[in-house]
Amino acid sequence: MASPEAVAGDPSVVVEEKELVQFERAQEYLSLLSSLVPPTASTSAIVTDPSTSSTQSATQDDILAKLVAILDEYQDQSNLLDPYLERIVSPPVESLQRHVRSVAHSQSEILSAGSVTRLSKLVYAYTKVRGYKTIVHYFPHEVADLPATLSFLEDLQRSLEASHSNALASCWELRYVCLLWLSLICMIPFDLAKFDRSNQGSKETTASRIAAVANHLIASPGKERDAAAVVLGRLFQRNDVQLKDHFTAFLEASLKALSSDELSPFRATGILQALCEVFKTSESAFVAAHLQTIQDIVDAYEAAHNASLASNGLIIKYQTKLTSRLALKLLRPRARRYANKFHVLGASTNNSPSHLLAGDEVDDEDESDIPEQVEFFISRLIEALQHKDTVVRYSAAKGLARLCDRLPISFLNQVVDAVISLFHINIPDLYSGATDLSSVSEHTWQGACMALAELSRRGLLFKDMLSEALPWILKALLFDVRRGAHSVGANVRDAACYVVWALARSNDTQSIRPHAMELAKRLVAVATLDRDVSIRRAASAAFQESVGRLALFPHGIDVIRMTDFYAVSVRRSAFLECAVKVAGFEEYRGYLLDHLVDVVTVHWDPAMRRLGAQSVALIAMHDPTVLLPEITARLGKRIGTSDNAVLHGSLLTLAELCRLSRTLSNDDNGAVAGEK
Repeated sequence: MASPEAVAGDPSVVVEEKELVQFERAQEYLSLLSSLVPPTASTSAIVTDPSTSSTQSATQDDILAKLVAILDEYQDQSNLLDPYLERIVSPPVESLQRHVRSVAHSQSEILSAGSVTRLSKLVYAYTKVRGYKTIVHYFPHEVADLPATLSFLEDLQRSLEASHSNALASCWELRYVCLLWLSLICMIPFDLAKFDRSNQGSKETTASRIAAVANHLIASPGKERDAAAVVLGRLFQRNDVQLKDHFTAFLEASLKALSSDELSPFRATGILQALCEVFKTSESAFVAAHLQTIQDIVDAYEAAHNASLASNGLIIKYQTKLTSRLALKLLRPRARRYANKFHVLGASTNNSPSHLLAGDEVDDEDESDIPEQVEFFISRLIEALQHKDTVVRYSAAKGLARLCDRLPISFLNQVVDAVISLFHINIPDLYSGATDLSSVSEHTWQGACMALAELSRRGLLFKDMLSEALPWILKALLFDVRRGAHSVGANVRDAACYVVWALARSNDTQSIRPHAMELAKRLVAVATLDRDVSIRRAASAAFQESVGRLALFPHGIDVIRMTDFYAVSVRRSAFLECAVKVAGFEEYRGYLLDHLVDVVTVHWDPAMRRLGAQSVALIAMHDPTVLLPEITARLGKRIGTSDNAVLHGSLLTLAELCRLSRTLSNDDNGAVAGEK
């Protein structure tokens, strides 16, 4: 998301964000909805005359546009719609249900094509704002809907393939909604073979018809592909379908498609999506039975004739997700026997490791029960942490953490060491303490940070591991490497804030105490002096979480008041007000000044140098007799530099200090004159 700063070229201006607390336009929305779909069970009330004038149709389109516009306002706070979901989702869905049943049973349409299109677009808008997993709960799931919906989708598919496709067939939202509906209905607790007798003499079974419709649409370039993958995932999870080898047929067809020289990238993506959905909740025995074929499919993506797929970030994301889910199925679930945060009240922990729950047994299992394929899958996930696409790295981080939750501690330690080793890549002269980050990849650092955050969030980053990981996290909090005319590293700093936030939620005070002061200083500097508003807010949230759960940071509550979410939102306010107030505490003053002088006043962005110079002068006013000579001496050594940024920042800071000195001198003279 673009920063709300930089409005009209002024980086000090921030767009005001309206915080919604409830569905404020609920009554207006329900009124508009009743105009589009009258809330009545009567079929005649929703029938649209085929001779409806274009004016009436335009009016309905305007109403739909208003409804969608209202929903879009709640895109970021969609949970506010939850109390009203049943009232706003049920009417259009029930209207579509009546239309689909009427078409299937009597071949008569009770709604015009325009009305059906508008209703499907509205339901899609619900899924876009609130997510399909939430909205599908309000879909009807009666047994009679299965053959009707399946026949309706088959008719849409035939019309779409025909050269004279109608308005309904060209509406992808309708196909998307019907597929989501089918994914719910096909989970009914009855054998699908019972519906075969209603196929009017067709030799195809109901399961094969569902698979055929979904398999056709997973090659679609639109959202229908996502819904079709969900349908296949739900279908192949059924025991009655697994017994009839429908999934084996799907795997063979997928492998054949991947071997073709005319493979569509959309079908390649859809196959992976479907497999991810299938293995989301499948039994381990089912996965093991097809593991070799699945491995052949994964290998087919790396074949020479599919080389173009290697650069497709979406395909690699689903490959990563599939890898993690396959590995999960090969590992048995383990009890959460190691966690960092929670202890039994009143229990003594003097004789137990600090990283284990009180009363829990130590995980002493060896690695003999870990299949060899798991090591290969883990190496693939660690490799994916370095990918150039964020979605791939985040998927790898989540998958790796889920896997580690099922590994013995000895194996877990090896995985954490491998993740930490990613920070070492392209760091010159590491053993002498060099911090030259100019050659490192921001992608690798962000991936490593996200992996550590996900591990920590699950309580898998123990006290002995923190001493190795935290020095790199502290460096990541300030990661800002210039590349050409701009810098990179905002994503790394954001991920580092996520790590600290997760550590506060999952670790106890004893494990964090040795690092608390350094963390507090670094978070305060990032929360008040970072260039990006999103990073300042993230650091503020991490600081607040740490204070609330650990209570280790000096003056924590007071600092939170000075650096809350809104206070740090405007860069100028963060530099000249928040940082100056926090510097009133001696524990933070020295580090803030060092950060301003060594980092901010030599920043590549001139606006940062100007604000940094002003902030240095204001902080120096806390103790001018000591700080002014010290800062002036440090800046004086830089005057002879050939670096324009360093020279400019030093001169700006000296000018601000001179202005401060003159102000103090005038104040002293005025005080002396007043005494006389």
